[in-house]
Amino acid sequence: MEYIVGGYTMVSDVYFKDGSVFKADAGGSAYSVGGIKLWRDSLAYVGTAGKDFEEFFGQYYSNNDISLFIDKKLDKTLYYVLHYAEDGSWSEECKYGEAYERLSIAEAGLTPEMFKAPCGEDTKGIYIEAALNTKIVHRFVELKSYAPNAKLMWEIEGSDLYDPEKRGEILSLIPSADCYSMNVNEGKAFFDTKSEERVIKEIRDIDRTCFLRAGEKGAYWIEKQEVTFVPSFGVEDSVDATGCGNASTAAALIGYAEGLSPKVTVAMANISAYFTSRQHGVYPVNDADARKKAYEMLNKCL
Repeated sequence: MEYIVGGYTMVSDVYFKDGSVFKADAGGSAYSVGGIKLWRDSLAYVGTAGKDFEEFFGQYYSNNDISLFIDKKLDKTLYYVLHYAEDGSWSEECKYGEAYERLSIAEAGLTPEMFKAPCGEDTKGIYIEAALNTKIVHRFVELKSYAPNAKLMWEIEGSDLYDPEKRGEILSLIPSADCYSMNVNEGKAFFDTKSEERVIKEIRDIDRTCFLRAGEKGAYWIEKQEVTFVPSFGVEDSVDATGCGNASTAAALIGYAEGLSPKVTVAMANISAYFTSRQHGVYPVNDADARKKAYEMLNKCL
C-alpha cells in the first residue's frame, strides 16, 4: 500500500460548548484515514479494536474502500466521552472506566510487526498517532525497515506533550521519525511559553521537519529552518472541528512523502481539515466528486 495509517481505534460521544451532543462518533484515527483518502486511493489502516468494530466502523471503511489490518483482541472498542471548553481545548474520559482504559491501552498498543503485511517498497508514507507508552514509538527504525522508501509522520499524543516530565523522552524520539506534528496549544505547554512565535523558534531549533497546527488560523510547515504558513479554508462553514488535527496531519504526509512544495503540502492538509469540519463525524465518502472539489480548492490557492 502507498499510504498506511496506524493509530487509535476509538468511538466518542462529543459534548460541545453550546450544550449540543454528537454520539457514537467513529473518531480517533478514522479521521486520519479520511484526510489521506480525500487525495489518494492506495491506503491501509492498521490498528487494534474490540469485537464490536464492525458496528461502529464497518460501513465507513467499506464505503471508502480502505484496506484493513485490524486485530480485534479487545472485548469492546475504546469508547470516550469528550468535552469541549470555551477556548477550544478538550478533555476526555473512557466510558468504560479508567481500569478498562488502562488494560485496553496496554493490550492494544501498535507494534512494528502489525505493519509487515501492508508495507513494501511501494509504500510512500506511514502516519502514526501514538503515545510514549506505546511500543511502536520506541521502534520507528524497525518499522521503517519494512517500508524502506517511506516517510514516517509521528503525531505526538497531546497528553504527553502537556506533561513536562515527558519532554526529554519526546525530544529523544523525534529524530527517529522523518517528521512530527503537534498543535500550537500543545507546543506552548511543551516549550513552557505563551508565545506562538516562541513555539516556532523552539521547533526550528530542534531541526526536524514539523507540521504545526494552529486551529482555525491555519497551519505551519517548518523544515530546514524555513517556515511556511497557509491559512485555513472555510472556517465560516465549520460544523465540528473534531478530528481536523488528525485529518490535516495525515494529509500533510502526502506532500512530504511525494516531495511537493511546503505551500501545497499545508494547503492539502488544510483542505482535508475543511472537509472534516463540514459535518459531525468523519467525512462520509471520499469519492471522485469530493476529490475533484478538493483539487479545485487547491488550484485556487496556488
